[in-house]
Amino acid sequence: MAETWGENDKPVAQDQSWGANDKPVQPPKRSAFAVANDTVIETANAAAGGLSSAANFFRPGNAASAWIDKNIIQAGDQAQSDVTKAAKQKYQQEVESASGAGEELAAVGRHIAGSPVLSLAQAAGSFAGPGLVIRGARGFGAAAGLAEKGIARAGLAGGSAVSGAMAGGDAASTAYDLSKNAGASEADATAAAHQASGFPAVIGALGGLVGAERLVAGAKGFAGNALSRALKTGVVEGAQEAFEEGVTQYEGQRAAMPFDPSIDPTKGVAAAAGMGAALGAATGGGAALLTGGHGQKPAPQQEVPVPDGWTTSPGVDQAPGPDVPPPEAPDFTTSPGAAPERTGGMDYQRDIPTDGLSLVDAA
Repeated sequence: MAETWGENDKPVAQDQSWGANDKPVQPPKRSAFAVANDTVIETANAAAGGLSSAANFFRPGNAASAWIDKNIIQAGDQAQSDVTKAAKQKYQQEVESASGAGEELAAVGRHIAGSPVLSLAQAAGSFAGPGLVIRGARGFGAAAGLAEKGIARAGLAGGSAVSGAMAGGDAASTAYDLSKNAGASEADATAAAHQASGFPAVIGALGGLVGAERLVAGAKGFAGNALSRALKTGVVEGAQEAFEEGVTQYEGQRAAMPFDPSIDPTKGVAAAAGMGAALGAATGGGAALLTGGHGQKPAPQQEVPVPDGWTTSPGVDQAPGPDVPPPEAPDFTTSPGAAPERTGGMDYQRDIPTDGLSLVDAA
């Protein structure tokens, strides 16, 4: 007898004796509407999760974050298709049962390969909050009359602040929930959350100055063609997100250990780092393509020395070399289009052959 999952996620007994005409059961498929619905929900949930984390950074366990988690994120998860629910559950079970970093990273790879659109939606939603804050900060800078550099710096400051709050809030939320579940008081759980949030917040704030946030803010990005810029930005953003997510997972669990010594602070760190690297690379590469590489330092124009005493004619891009003499003054008496030459006060006349010509009186 084997166990499969029924509608209510409870083990259901199933006979696996195969008959001659029996065929393997094909995995369920989603309709186009279900795919679109799952994608929209995943994007919205990721954006809402960032907002909830930022609020938890300032006040762990606050009512607004609790409302977002229950009425948006959890409700959204329940509204997704059974296929997506099963994929997420499988990923969580594989990470929990993994015996090391290698198995955790393998679980991340299988999940992304099996749900690529869902993963991209999560990446887009996670960047929605920072992107909006950066745009708002740029708007304030423009309204204040700042120059383009000042506007870009305002955007960078906004992106750095929100990225730090979201990273610190993620760690704070993990520490608060684990501590409360272990029986810690409200004061102790809040203290553990604040302790966990410091280092991730610093990493997130510094990370908000590079990669995708930098491009959206309008600051100088990498040089090169579109593909080169996308690859470079993707690598930087992926590395930054991997480090940030791994540290966030570790710090959140470490801070709750005094209330539950059985917690392994390294559990899930590799999975968090791997997922952060993959989603960060997608975000960075996408941002580089969408922004078109603005902010690049223009290539310096080569100045060509011009000999003293003369200049080039209009429309000529470069002056001749120093060994080439300047052009002679034009001859207005023989140049094309010049007026007829006058000699001795008389108009210049030219003989025209008249052989074969005759005069005919007008009718």
